[in-house]
Amino acid sequence: MNDFRKSEPCLESSVNLENQKANLKNPILKALNNPKSRSAAIAAKCCDCVGCDKSHVETGFRTTIAECEVFDCPLHSFRPYTTKTAHESTQSDVRGVV
Repeated sequence: MNDFRKSEPCLESSVNLENQKANLKNPILKALNNPKSRSAAIAAKCCDCVGCDKSHVETGFRTTIAECEVFDCPLHSFRPYTTKTAHESTQSDVRGVV
């Protein structure tokens, strides 16, 4: 006796798992789920700046943020998805020391 209702929770849980994985890829949703995280807040603001929102993430947003050229942004030296050397070089560019 296979009861269809017994298989529904498995389907439901797999859909919830997929939604959770998608939420982990969206920095705006990550920040909303962890409001005390400064790094999550900065990543969310950078994503917002490049056109992402709660329901949509731009393709290649990480690269766009890493290559950001808005040097007068107060968060520029703290932006995510960059290497430490990238942060150091942009800080020296801003100061005029090349």
